[in-house]
Amino acid sequence: MAVINNSINNKIGGSNSGATNTLTVDNASNSASSSALLNITVGGTSADDAYQTFTVSGVTTWAQGIDNSVTGDPYVLAASSALGTTNVVSASTAGVINYPLQPAFFVIRSTALVDVVGDSATPYLIIYDSELFDQGSDYNNATGVFTAPVTGRYQFAASPRIGNDLTAAMTYGETQLVASNRTLIGEQLNIGATRTADADTPNQNTLSIFALIDMDAADTISNKVIVNGGAGATANILGATSSMSYFSGFLAC
Repeated sequence: MAVINNSINNKIGGSNSGATNTLTVDNASNSASSSALLNITVGGTSADDAYQTFTVSGVTTWAQGIDNSVTGDPYVLAASSALGTTNVVSASTAGVINYPLQPAFFVIRSTALVDVVGDSATPYLIIYDSELFDQGSDYNNATGVFTAPVTGRYQFAASPRIGNDLTAAMTYGETQLVASNRTLIGEQLNIGATRTADADTPNQNTLSIFALIDMDAADTISNKVIVNGGAGATANILGATSSMSYFSGFLAC
């Protein structure tokens, strides 16, 4: 067994222009139980992390290993020279994997938007003003717009709840996901004729849409709704947790 003493700042290789410096752990035996092992170990729970780093000098460093400062000792991949500061992946010993920096948001209307739809085929932009979470800070609760931070495929869901002063004349209701690349049309209802008479949810209807779509970095998406046919814009987009209208999404892959 060869041991590199931890009391010495050892360096394997050096400047080797046009060639590759290689560190190999080699067991040439092909017999049973013959292994090759690179073991990185710390002394116990009071010690620092057991980890390694990969660096493009002066540009980028990644670190991976056991985050000994966290209960449960998760295996972590971090976009920095140390674990725990910019963790990209964290895997528990039970096999549960978290992506702490993965873009994800869930937003709702905190209060009703009063008398905003009912008589127009023009889509109405819903500004969901309350963020239950916004991992990555990519949703703007002042504009109602999510901006993709990276190119990928994103899963979205929106469910605006329409209510109060719906009339039978409001024969059309539709919700949309309006993205940079395309507009997707979700549930369509004869929203006035199908309004409920239930005492718990009087004169209300919900429109929903779900979609996995492609987005480039800096592309945007928002949720819009149409309610048409009425004599005026007398219908509300409901808010608060008791009559939740919501919009959510995350980077899937």
